[in-house]
Amino acid sequence: MMRGMFTKEERMMLFVDSFKATAGMTDDQKHAYRQERRNRIMAMTETDRAKLKADLDARWNALPAEQKASITAKMQAFMAARQARYGQ
Repeated sequence: MMRGMFTKEERMMLFVDSFKATAGMTDDQKHAYRQERRNRIMAMTETDRAKLKADLDARWNALPAEQKASITAKMQAFMAARQARYGQ
């Protein structure tokens, strides 16, 4: 559902934010964090969601090319591992 809400770049910034926020958490804590964040995003008004998207876009555009490439590679590795694990 959220995949259609955000561009690939916006999803990568959400991934970065999530990775930083959940560092050191247990799997249960990470799951709870992801659920809470998803619920928060789904409850946003269109205006608030547009502000979030604009912030994610601005932060992505401000990154140097090397950092964008690194994040993209990490995201691709994450998705490949997920596909291998869950067969999606």
